[in-house]
Amino acid sequence: MTDILTDLGVPPAVITPEDQSTSTLENIRFACPILARHDAQAVAIVTDSYHARRAAMVARHFRLSVTVSCPPSDRLRPKAHLREWAALPLYAARLRRIPHDG
Repeated sequence: MTDILTDLGVPPAVITPEDQSTSTLENIRFACPILARHDAQAVAIVTDSYHARRAAMVARHFRLSVTVSCPPSDRLRPKAHLREWAALPLYAARLRRIPHDG
């Protein structure tokens, strides 16, 4: 993601990558302290359309104002859509056990 941002002209000095996560939940959870250091409470998530709901749900759990952007894709991913629909209630249950502050 750092490479994509710098290719788009974002100065490397303003990029703070989160590079420890292995899941959507971890990614947003681990990003929260980074965002707090910059007093940021709003995020833009760029992801595939099938993943947008879960990513937004996790961000909202951590009290982030979220905008989701899904680049167009000509690839159909029925398995990914099914996996995400199954994951939504599981993630919701998991989030209920996690404090809003991470």
